[in-house]
Amino acid sequence: MGICPNSLKHHAIGRAAAALAITITLNGCIALRPEERAARQREPDEARYRVVVEGPRISANALAGVDIVNPKGPVRVIVDPSLRRAAVDARPIPRNGADRRELERLREALAVSAESYVDDVRNVLRVRSAYRNPDENARIELTVYIPSCGGVMIRNADGHVELIGVSGDINVHSGVLGQTPGGSIMLVTETPVHGPLKLATTSGNIDIVMPSTSSGEYEVSTSEGRVQMQLIGGAISHSQSAATRWTGILNKGVHLCQVETMRGNVRVRLVDAPIEYRPVSGMAP
Repeated sequence: MGICPNSLKHHAIGRAAAALAITITLNGCIALRPEERAARQREPDEARYRVVVEGPRISANALAGVDIVNPKGPVRVIVDPSLRRAAVDARPIPRNGADRRELERLREALAVSAESYVDDVRNVLRVRSAYRNPDENARIELTVYIPSCGGVMIRNADGHVELIGVSGDINVHSGVLGQTPGGSIMLVTETPVHGPLKLATTSGNIDIVMPSTSSGEYEVSTSEGRVQMQLIGGAISHSQSAATRWTGILNKGVHLCQVETMRGNVRVRLVDAPIEYRPVSGMAP
């Protein structure tokens, strides 16, 4: 897969990725929980949440893979080619976000690991979230900043997933059926998506905004909700459409692209400038 575009515009996007952009109206879109908002207002210092990334430095030319597991909490991945190295922030989310003592206790109890290593093909950034006490049940919010992206694999629950500027194979699974709810998933990228792509959540909306040159064999579905396909500018073939399901081939693509939520809406959009349509995020900058 190609490297995320390294242009002045993309550099600006990366630096501004934490800012709010044009609001996209989507029924049940990602929203900041009260305890998350309160926690951020009490603890604005980013350095307090920075996790040391062990291993080789990841450069903008590395086409690094991202491998994240967060059993309980939201995940955000931002690709910014202007970065010199990868960075990881981990924020505990106490039930009462305004409780400074509890927030500090949880911060000291964090056991989040971030490791960069080289496999047979490329650099990989591996992030795992946990507390020292396995009985601790407060959520953890992970934010990963990385200068390049050659693929993403994320497993999480009880929190949403936001992907900005990613490329390569994308595989996200949010929630554990019958155990822990998933969250909404948003993918916004200027890099054409050609698959393989797998986005699945047990509960939450899925919103994809990508260039009109993207391609793939799409299977899009929801068990409780509706599917919206806004594919202006793309060549569509072999399509079948229903309120809760859409299948078809986009731009003669050959890789399977599966998008599925069990409870929520799905919207897939092709636009000329995807980053301009970036939704307002419910996560901290």
